[in-house]
Amino acid sequence: MDVGVLLQGPNAEILLSNPMALELLGITEDQLLGKTSFDSDWNVIHEDGSDFPGNTHPVPQAIATKQPVNKIVMGVYRPQSKDRVWLLVDAEPELNDEGNVVNVVCTFINITDRKIAEKELEENNIRLSGIINGTRSGTWEWNIQTGEVIFNERWAEIIGYSLKELEPITVHTWIERIHKEDFKKSDQILQRYFKGELDYYEFEMRMLHKNGSWVWILDRGKVISWMGDGKPLKMLGTHQDITKRKKIEEDLIHSKLQYDKLVSRIPIGIFIIRSKPNGNFKFDFISPQVVNMLNMDLSTAYEDPMSAFSMVHQDELEDFLKLNQDSLIQIRPFSWTGRMKVDKVIKWINISSIPEMQENGDILWHGIMSDITENKNAIDELNKSEKKYRQLIESTNEGIVVAQGSHLKFVNSVVIKLMGRTEDELMKVPFIEYVHKEDRMLVRKNYLKRIAEDNTISKFQYRIIAKNSSVRWIEMSGIVINWNGKAAALNFLTDITENFEYLNAIEEQKLNDIAWTQSHMVRAPLARMMGLINLLNYEDKLDENTRQLLNHILDSAHEFDAIIKSIVQSTQQKS
Repeated sequence: MDVGVLLQGPNAEILLSNPMALELLGITEDQLLGKTSFDSDWNVIHEDGSDFPGNTHPVPQAIATKQPVNKIVMGVYRPQSKDRVWLLVDAEPELNDEGNVVNVVCTFINITDRKIAEKELEENNIRLSGIINGTRSGTWEWNIQTGEVIFNERWAEIIGYSLKELEPITVHTWIERIHKEDFKKSDQILQRYFKGELDYYEFEMRMLHKNGSWVWILDRGKVISWMGDGKPLKMLGTHQDITKRKKIEEDLIHSKLQYDKLVSRIPIGIFIIRSKPNGNFKFDFISPQVVNMLNMDLSTAYEDPMSAFSMVHQDELEDFLKLNQDSLIQIRPFSWTGRMKVDKVIKWINISSIPEMQENGDILWHGIMSDITENKNAIDELNKSEKKYRQLIESTNEGIVVAQGSHLKFVNSVVIKLMGRTEDELMKVPFIEYVHKEDRMLVRKNYLKRIAEDNTISKFQYRIIAKNSSVRWIEMSGIVINWNGKAAALNFLTDITENFEYLNAIEEQKLNDIAWTQSHMVRAPLARMMGLINLLNYEDKLDENTRQLLNHILDSAHEFDAIIKSIVQSTQQKS
């Protein structure tokens, strides 16, 4: 080790120096010799940065006390190099026989590198302390061979204690609170680390809290010293409370399980496609239903997304590609229904997706895929059946309507012709609007009874108002049916207007005959009878009682004649 040496006199003046002293102090021999420790041009500081006065330097202290002064740290400024060197200084006084100081040997070594390292270590410790406090980490130091451990206060706080409550603290303080299952796994990982299989020790474990609950801990550590035989000696580490994170993870896992369960049960396929600005795309997610629907391998779909869309039927391909391109350019929802050829089987597939622009320029397409083959075939068959039955319905001479709620849901051409209105017009307003006002109560009452499945209702007649305001007489019968899942009345209408007018004509003729009969055949004999009574009243031989009786009969005859007149007038008015 290079040592600077100065020989100083009893007044602390410098008498001799070695080359290393000159180098360390950064001055020449001429500048150094004759100087004393008290000279004002020395720029010396303590470790804390405060001034180091000359009279407190090691040599003056040794002269004053006549005792050695050792290991004094001095920061000496060097004017030539304009830097500061840190020296570890010793001062050894030499005394004569009288006990007076003859001279002092001052030796010093350069500890600048050590001071820099100490400063860096101090700064690192400050930073580490800040990190530990900021992350609220518990710390532990473990002498693996002796079992001694040191915990900080936060380590104990995580499991609900203070360090004082845990005393005396040993490694068993730790072990006793680890979940049994986790302790076994932790020891296995630790042994692997000691064997060099792992770069560091890290494990998530449960520890028993003071309140009886389990706290999740992220335990990390590293060996900082090893024994000569390769065994670990000292290990440092940290504890972090990750209970909240584990709860979130458990909730996420539960949510994912619920989501996967839901996805597996819904009858449609779900997918997420990521399209790149360069035109490439890939699947981010594919549900099992999509894979089953297209009968393809899941890994193949992820590796080669085009394999899924290569199944689009050749006749549908142009439309599919155009829709896809338009959606990409305009960033708008994509919707397509068409045929796909899956293992030589034609399937009708519906695909819909919604775009979501990402910050990096990618577009995520969240979509669903449905196999509508059965529905499509059923609709085709239904259309065929509907066409056949409509032809049958249109060929009948009867009007047919389906009433549900307050509106008509179906009318055939006979009803349209009868009413003189279009199908839309008939269905637009409540059907009761087309019923004659005097018959609306009857129609409403019978409709409600029929909807209540009262199939005892027989035919009944009512009037309707056609578009030209003409009144038509209708005879209606019907039954209750199921129409789109709800009760409805299927009614059959017959126009009986002509029959009704014919019957009215017959009825009017009858009334005329009755009026003639009343007027001529009944009143004639009644008039003769009244005349005879009047003649009898002129007889002088009649007694008073007989005369009163004849007058009474005559009054009754007049009353009867008035009744006949009234009947004749009423009949004539109706006819």
